[in-house]
Amino acid sequence: MDGDLQHDPKYLNRMSNIFIKQNLDFLVGVRDFSKFSIKGLSLTRYWCSKIFISFFNPLIGSLTSDPMSGYFIFKKTIYIKEKKNLYGHGYKILADLLYSGKSLYKCKNFKIKFNYRVSGKSKMSPDITINIGR
Repeated sequence: MDGDLQHDPKYLNRMSNIFIKQNLDFLVGVRDFSKFSIKGLSLTRYWCSKIFISFFNPLIGSLTSDPMSGYFIFKKTIYIKEKKNLYGHGYKILADLLYSGKSLYKCKNFKIKFNYRVSGKSKMSPDITINIGR
């Protein structure tokens, strides 16, 4: 979960319960990209995310509609197992973990409302989108 409060902590209990009850490997807090704009995302971030998702999801078998999410729960054992396979550059560890596992994981989406950033600024840019895809 990012620390800028764009991800609302109010979802944590429900997400934890679902994650445990359904014995998932990943539960991803997904943003609703069906709308042209998402509260809290600039136009640049919106399109960079959409472009990356469209290229990335075929590589992971569309395990989640938002592999760029920073709000997710996963099993620690997955990190331990996959850490040697991680790309390790950048800041999108969810995408990295899903790709390193080659679509073998039980993953579900949990819709969230994405908020405006309380402080700081996004690192997302077209350059970062290109570098993440390498």
